[in-house]
Amino acid sequence: KFAPNAHYWLGELYLVKEPPDLESSRQAFALLISQYPQHAKTPDAFYKLGTVQFMKGNREKAREYLDLVIEQYGASNHAAVTLARDFIAANY
Repeated sequence: KFAPNAHYWLGELYLVKEPPDLESSRQAFALLISQYPQHAKTPDAFYKLGTVQFMKGNREKAREYLDLVIEQYGASNHAAVTLARDFIAANY
């Protein structure tokens, strides 16, 4: 029952280490999404995938993930939706 949160926080840890391990972070978030699509952390993982792709220089892929967060979770009032909107406003 703790695995989804573990994958999420592992992805976060890979982002804050020096230097960040963007690919390992991407894999951790993607694993959470693929194995636990209904988990409460899934919208956050999609948002994080967007930011990781942005950091990797994949602006188009990043925008796809950020738009997906807004489209799929916009009605839920999830914090990831606000973060995705703010990220788009600041970077696109």
